[in-house]
Order: sequence, then structure tokens, then C-alpha cells
Amino acid sequence: MEIRTIIITAVLTLSMVAGMAGCAGGNGSVSDTSSVSQVSQENGSGYSDDNDTKVLQMLDKVTLNGKPMKIPYKQSDLPEGFSFDDDVSVYEKDGNTYEYGTLLLNGKKVSSMNISNYKENITPDEIVASSLDYTFLKEEYAGLVEIDGISGKSKKGEILSKFGEPSRIKTFDDGSGVLYYRMDSNDNTYISFWYNEDSTINSISIVNEI
Repeated sequence: MEIRTIIITAVLTLSMVAGMAGCAGGNGSVSDTSSVSQVSQENGSGYSDDNDTKVLQMLDKVTLNGKPMKIPYKQSDLPEGFSFDDDVSVYEKDGNTYEYGTLLLNGKKVSSMNISNYKENITPDEIVASSLDYTFLKEEYAGLVEIDGISGKSKKGEILSKFGEPSRIKTFDDGSGVLYYRMDSNDNTYISFWYNEDSTINSISIVNEI
């Protein structure tokens, strides 16, 4: 196994910046709002207004190529054709170390992922992945990762209609932005939807560090 160690001084991967102030492809923030739910209720789509409950409901609806996925997950949990790459990237920033792997579909990279049980010379069969990040670069893969039917073919308005208000919204000068659905009790469990100027979803980041 080849281990690539990279010292990062700026932005990490999508899964690390999902809870931060930056955005790859944004041109400056014009709005950053947060909301904290105090009462557990359900909106018209059946999703709770309580942030913790809502995120758990959303995590229960994640599918990869149509197969229900529970996060964290192992290689043996993946749909047919999917696998983990042998290579692992180790990033260091501010004295902290972050380990990432690559999710493959028929040998081609389709996603990055956090590794929660990293050790030296870890094998793909041993890896426990605690995230699923997907950027919809190809139209044919736009529906590969879904949360209750929401995918790269969806619009910002569809997300708000389906899941209700997010815990945080970040918008940028060009009209793009991010919708964050994050647990109040665990900052490391969240789902973020990144959208283009036309409100079309271009990336989904799903993280469940438990």
C-alpha cells in the first residue's frame, strides 16, 4: 500500500470544509445564517424540526447506486462494483492528522471518504469509512448518491421542501451556496448540499463520526 503524506496549509477536502467558512467555487460569502431547533416536530415531509432527529432521519435514507447505506461502512457493505482503493492519504494540519481513502466504482474514483480506524498498512477490508462525499462531475453519475431521492439532479428548493430548514445556510456572491444539516449534539455528524448559481446540487457530503 502506498501512503501519501501531504502537509496542508490551506483547504482540506470537501468533507473537512463542509463545516467551515470556505467554499471551493464560491466567490465570497454574502450570507451566513444558523438556526437551532428546540422542539422536536415534523414538517410536511415527515422530517423533524429538531436538528439531531432530522439528521438521523436523513442518514437512514442514504443510498449508493440504489442500495441503502449505513454510515460508517466497510467495503463489504458496498454495492456490486464498488470497492476501496489501496492507497490512503494522510493529511496534517495544525498538529492534527486526517486520513482519507478513495471509493471506486469499477476501478474509477467516484468519492473520497474519511477513515475512522486508520493504522499503518491498513488494508481495504479493514477500513471503516465514516463519510461519503460525492461531486457530480458527470451527468450519468448524478443520481449515484441519494438521500431520500435527493441527488445531483435536485435543486435547492427541493431540498428545503423535503427536509425543511437546515441548521445553517451559507451563500456566495455568485449565487452558489451550501445547506448544512448538522446535529446539535455532535458537530462531526452532518450532511451538506453544495449548489451552483442555478440552484442545482453539485456536491453532497455525508459525515457520521461516532
